[in-house]
Amino acid sequence: MDDAEAAAFGRLLRRLDTVMRASTDAERVHLVSTRDRVQHFHAWLYPRPVDHALRGTDFLAAPQRSDQAQAQDAARAIAQQLGPA
Repeated sequence: MDDAEAAAFGRLLRRLDTVMRASTDAERVHLVSTRDRVQHFHAWLYPRPVDHALRGTDFLAAPQRSDQAQAQDAARAIAQQLGPA
């Protein structure tokens, strides 16, 4: 990333963290980023519920699962908090 891209990603990450915590029961939002093999960027955001037994890398290493309805509900709540594109 160049400086402008890094700054824009930081602002986006801060906004998504705030919105994801406000629209789900997440206490924390964990960021995982990889750039393996080919020069590109991926980022995954994992909201950790306040009542989840695992923390930190233990949480991230555990299987992350939701059913389709849960995923759609979370996506709608996040989109509503973000507002128009």
